[in-house]
Amino acid sequence: EIVSSNFDTIIPAIGTKYDLGIAAFTSTQERMQSVDFVSYFTAGMGYAVAKGNPKNVNPDDLCGLNVAVETGTVEEDAINETAKQCKAD
Repeated sequence: EIVSSNFDTIIPAIGTKYDLGIAAFTSTQERMQSVDFVSYFTAGMGYAVAKGNPKNVNPDDLCGLNVAVETGTVEEDAINETAKQCKAD
């Protein structure tokens, strides 16, 4: 059976609710404490901006921008760290 799930609920449910989870998981030490990973593909983090980048978004300076990010991902962790740095500056 294939079940559509929210990203941040998949790993905690592997072994109980699900036999296998498929998503763009990043293998982290924390996640490896509860699941084993089979890596067949490696991807980096990407940004999407409005066509033509009318606000001149610079990935090195995201302070003051409204940013959408997938819950439960390393990208969420990274943007939260960026937000903390923006508040500290």
